[in-house]
Amino acid sequence: MRDIASAAVLSLDVDLTISIVTWNSAADIGNCLASLAGAVGGLTWAAIVVDNASTDRTAAIVREASPAIRLLVNERNVGFGPGHNLAIRSGVGRRHLVLNPDTVCHPGSLEQMAHFLDDHPQVAFVGPRVLEPDGKVYPSCRSFPTPGALIFRNRILSGLFPNNPYTRGYLMGGIDHSRAAEAGWLSGSCLMVSRGALETIGLLDERFFMYCEDMDWCRRAHDQGWQVFYEPAATITHLRGRSSDQKIPQMLIEHHRSMWKYYCKHERSRRPAWWTAGVGLAIASRAVLLVLVHYYYRMRGIARRR
Repeated sequence: MRDIASAAVLSLDVDLTISIVTWNSAADIGNCLASLAGAVGGLTWAAIVVDNASTDRTAAIVREASPAIRLLVNERNVGFGPGHNLAIRSGVGRRHLVLNPDTVCHPGSLEQMAHFLDDHPQVAFVGPRVLEPDGKVYPSCRSFPTPGALIFRNRILSGLFPNNPYTRGYLMGGIDHSRAAEAGWLSGSCLMVSRGALETIGLLDERFFMYCEDMDWCRRAHDQGWQVFYEPAATITHLRGRSSDQKIPQMLIEHHRSMWKYYCKHERSRRPAWWTAGVGLAIASRAVLLVLVHYYYRMRGIARRR
């Protein structure tokens, strides 16, 4: 696995290409694909679904959805970043969208994001307003994490200290989510990049199997002088974690492994050894704690059913 500094990709003569990576996403992928035609508006578009060795009917549902949607099937689960990179290497339009299968794009949303990139040539990435299934706004635009955010950004401490400054700063709690705003990074659940920026910044770093690759992608954009923007005029609904929730302990561990990889890549060289040791200990302790909490609540749930 390697970090790709530049991306030489085949250019497709369409306004927008869309890549979706699936893993046992049969419950969601149909609704996601059905929402695309209305979301692109007047744009010409093409979509590629990369399936990571699903054992359910995901691939069959994609084949039945539309002959215009290309399906690539991997023999094993290669992860989020490598899956999207496989699609991107197949060719990108004037803009490219990375999209999760457990999303529904609202009418005109993708067209609005494309127009935003056209109107702001200094912007590499744009992301929409993300709604929870109950209609609440999910904080999809964030600043880059600090040690305080690492400690407090979890259900336990966030619940005990809901207004702590570390979490609020990380989640950009002071912004008006009804207005466009510059962000540190945006959720990879729905993230659009211009082809020019993609060719400069490079593809997703394949050392991240899952999680933090979107943060890394946006960090690299900032490092090269690009901007990252949140655009609430575009809206999607995200069910969140539908695939990862099938293996919660493994995904908790993978998330924290990616956090460590991100720190080593972007922060380690600027910090003393004792600081890095402390960060490593904090990440490992946080992972163990959250896995134990998961099993505790699962056992309580089993006890109640009995």
